[in-house]
Amino acid sequence: MRLSLLLLCSVPVLTLSFACDIVFSSLRWRCTTRQNQQFDLQHQVSTAEGNINSHHNLTQSSSTHTSARDKLDTLVSKKNTDDTSIDVPRHIAFICDGNSRWAELNSLPTSIGHARGADRVIKLISSLRPRQSETNQSDSSIYFRRVQYCTLFAFSTENWSRPKSEIDTIFKLIERVAIQYQQHDAIKNGQIQIQILGDLDDNRIPSGMRNALNKLQFDSREACSHRQSNNDADENNILIVCLAINYGGRADLLQATAKLAQAIAAGEVVPPGTTIDEAEITKRLYTANLPDPDLIIRTGGENRLSNFLLWNAAYAELCFSDVLWPDFDEVALEEAITWYGKRNRRFGGRED
Repeated sequence: MRLSLLLLCSVPVLTLSFACDIVFSSLRWRCTTRQNQQFDLQHQVSTAEGNINSHHNLTQSSSTHTSARDKLDTLVSKKNTDDTSIDVPRHIAFICDGNSRWAELNSLPTSIGHARGADRVIKLISSLRPRQSETNQSDSSIYFRRVQYCTLFAFSTENWSRPKSEIDTIFKLIERVAIQYQQHDAIKNGQIQIQILGDLDDNRIPSGMRNALNKLQFDSREACSHRQSNNDADENNILIVCLAINYGGRADLLQATAKLAQAIAAGEVVPPGTTIDEAEITKRLYTANLPDPDLIIRTGGENRLSNFLLWNAAYAELCFSDVLWPDFDEVALEEAITWYGKRNRRFGGRED
């Protein structure tokens, strides 16, 4: 089985594409499905946002969801029995690919695919986020909580080539979910810290979305700092969720080297002719305060990085999953982490 985050996400945030200028209006799209079901896009958005608090599964009945959870707990329990030292990646990055193809396969508009993709991000972060106590939690819950960093590729610098109507609606969803998530208990209690990777100062970014993301980032950072100052938390029980928005690996390197050149010209770094080491570039990247990803998962069947975390991915394990992002559930994630645990990471060295 071929297995593949990343930054929304989008923490419960990410893409939905309604339609042109009827976004959030009372006008409904009618979609022909096997059941000739009518989909209300406004309802889809509200449902996705409601999942921030309820974590209700849009795509599965409760019985199916319970079955998936039971299967996952069985897998993890068996692994706990077979190997008490499960190698769980500290930092997982996701390339959340396959929303449009999922919609096409289900005879639905792309907007519904993005809605389901956003819902999947919400569920993913819920799976990974720390709890106040591990008492009475399932094996899989404790297993996933060992991940400390989650990066989601939400919108790339190359995505500007998409139709303007699609971009506009993606941004609308990001903005609305960011606003809703500001009120989430995990944010207010300092359990999740949001970090934005990318150029939000780009004048093509809507001011409403920019303000919502900046506030979410600030509020979450303040809540986590307050919790740490009261000795209620350390870095091991705060989940850092990075949303890569208007981000590209090459663009990140360009802006970092431009900053470095300015620092050299101002005499702030080293005298001319002195060797520059990797650390001088690393600390000027958007990802400066983050550890390199241990595992990068790309869903949707494509086998490429698509300009994602190019500097940081030097020794990441790359897992490419055929599962489309809206269907990438906890079982698929556990399988990817299990695959990662079997890798022999030598970082260019050789075992004796």
